[in-house]
Amino acid sequence: MPPLGRAGADKGGGQCPKIEKNNQGAFHIYDESCKLTSVIVPVKNEKAKDAVDANKGKAAAGMPGPGGPAPCAPPSASVVHDTAGASEAIFNDYGLLAFQSYDASGGGAMLGYLMMWNGRNLYWDGDIETGERPFTLTIINPGWIVTHPFVVKAGESVSINYDNGQIMNIVFPVSVSVNINAGVMLFVSREGKLYWDAELTQPLDPNSGC
Repeated sequence: MPPLGRAGADKGGGQCPKIEKNNQGAFHIYDESCKLTSVIVPVKNEKAKDAVDANKGKAAAGMPGPGGPAPCAPPSASVVHDTAGASEAIFNDYGLLAFQSYDASGGGAMLGYLMMWNGRNLYWDGDIETGERPFTLTIINPGWIVTHPFVVKAGESVSINYDNGQIMNIVFPVSVSVNINAGVMLFVSREGKLYWDAELTQPLDPNSGC
C-alpha cells in the first residue's frame, strides 16, 4: 500500500484511505484507491439503554446505593466545537479514532479522525460543531490490513487538541475490542471519563468510582 498523503484540513475529499460520515451517522470507509470498502454503523453497548432506564435520575440526584459511599457529583458531557489535532499512545496499528458531536438522529458534526497507520499518527481535520452537542469518540476497525479485532488496551490513551489550544487526555480504564468492519461509540465527560451512554450513567469501567 502506498504512503498516505499529508494529514491536514482534508474535509474528507481527495486523500485516501479515508472515512466519511453520512447524515444517519454511518461511516463510509475508503481504501487507498478511494474505493468504498465498507459502511460501518457504530454501536453503543447493548446494555446502555437498560442502564439508562435503570439509573434514570440517579446521576442527576447524585444518589449512592444503600450503605454506599458519598454521592458522586453528577457528570457533565464534554462539548467540543473544533478539533485541531490528536495523538495516541496505543500499541496496535490500523485502527481509526473518529471524533464527533452526538445527535440521536446520526447528524452530529464529524470533527476529525485519527488514523493509526504503520506506527504513525495521521490526523484529518473535519467540520465544526456550532451547537452544544455532546462529544463522542468512536473506535473503528476498518479491516484494511489485519484480520482480527482491533484492541485498545487498558491504560492506553489519546490526546486531543481542541477549541483554540485546549488539550483533552483520555485514558482507557479497561480494554476495548472492536471486530473487523465495526465501530464502538463512547461518550466523554468533561473530566475525560468514558461512558457507554449519552446520559453518562454507564461508565466504561463500572468500578472506577467518581
